[in-house]
Amino acid sequence: MAQLPADRTKLNAAVANQQPSIVASAQANREALIEAYDTIDKLYDFTSGLVAGNILQPYPFGLYRNAIINGNFDIWQRGTSFAATAFLLYTADRWATVNNTVNQGTTISRQEVSGVPGSKYCLRYQRNAGQTGTGPMFVTQSLESIDSVKLMGNKLTLSFWARCGSGSSLSSLTATIASGTGTDENILNGFTGHVTEATQSFNLTTAWQKFTLTTSSPLSNKNQIGILFEVTPSGTAGANDYFEITQVQLNAGESALPFQPRSFAEELALCQRYYYSTVNYGAPSSAPGTASGVAISTSIVQTNTKFPVTMRTTPTFGIISNGSPIQMRNIATNTYVTLASPVINGNTNGAIYVVVSNTPFTVGDGYDFDITADAEL
Repeated sequence: MAQLPADRTKLNAAVANQQPSIVASAQANREALIEAYDTIDKLYDFTSGLVAGNILQPYPFGLYRNAIINGNFDIWQRGTSFAATAFLLYTADRWATVNNTVNQGTTISRQEVSGVPGSKYCLRYQRNAGQTGTGPMFVTQSLESIDSVKLMGNKLTLSFWARCGSGSSLSSLTATIASGTGTDENILNGFTGHVTEATQSFNLTTAWQKFTLTTSSPLSNKNQIGILFEVTPSGTAGANDYFEITQVQLNAGESALPFQPRSFAEELALCQRYYYSTVNYGAPSSAPGTASGVAISTSIVQTNTKFPVTMRTTPTFGIISNGSPIQMRNIATNTYVTLASPVINGNTNGAIYVVVSNTPFTVGDGYDFDITADAEL
């Protein structure tokens, strides 16, 4: 592996010693010297993000390149607009939000982006017009422990693009990189042994800006990493009391690398480890359903729906048919049956039993419905 100079001063000196023609020509052409040093700066900024232990690492892509899943906000399996009423609400895949304040109705939605090269969508977090609550609003992502530990021994750099609405009270955004010693915890519920590795407030305007945040030292002996964005509103919300964020990246190294996008298929597969729905992506959930099973008793339907990827852990299951979580359609008769107190059991690969307390099923008949499986942190 190639050895790199330990800092920029040594790097500049190395180039000057090895290329004396640069120095000589600069005496006659000052612009050439400026351009050469600009190139040196850019190369240093790029390569420093790939350096660990003063050694150039063979990790230009993958986890070292961007540990954040769905940082470009392409994947929204649960829907594209949410009223934030719960303490912890997952919206865009892998992204959790918090709003738990009286008189503070908020909406999280997918919006199209103009002005950020390489992005089609962003996440908008808006305090609804007329609301007077002023509690903090959070957008977060927590990494699995199995991935967090692979980043130990490195400084970490968070980069993102953000802006706010015209006249928004959400013009000051605080970004945080945090760590913990627990296993597969969610930062919103609190990391065991929580440590704030880096935090900084940034001033937003109506124009898109790129921001970066770097830890002061390499992380060690941690089992959990999470990032958190926080805003605190003030006064009464107007029509544009929102902020937007996109191209979120967490890379190893002390400099932000250019954002590395993934294909839609790659990003979707990563997200489906944590949440999966059989509803056709982007389609309404009011159809009969794309999953099916057979009644093995008058109160049990079994289905062997295969998940596209193995989920992180045994998920919490839900069902929906014709827009209702308490219905299934009998395929033979094309009629809907009502489910009393449905209990759904299954595993990480998709073998599922739906058990109800009433007896709506005809043994041997097929039933269709859709399945949701949630294995988030």
